[in-house]
Amino acid sequence: MPDTLPDDPAALRQLLLSLREQVAEKDGQILQLREKAEKLLSRKAQVVERK
Repeated sequence: MPDTLPDDPAALRQLLLSLREQVAEKDGQILQLREKAEKLLSRKAQVVERK
């Protein structure tokens, strides 16, 4: 990301769209990791219950 924002409205809009896309991608990654963590914790709980 640049140190200063562009003066051109079209360039600024493109920058914002790009940032929004990056945030959505990161949100998706976080969701996937959260789901994996929940599955692992669930499996761990099942193993502990069997002991």
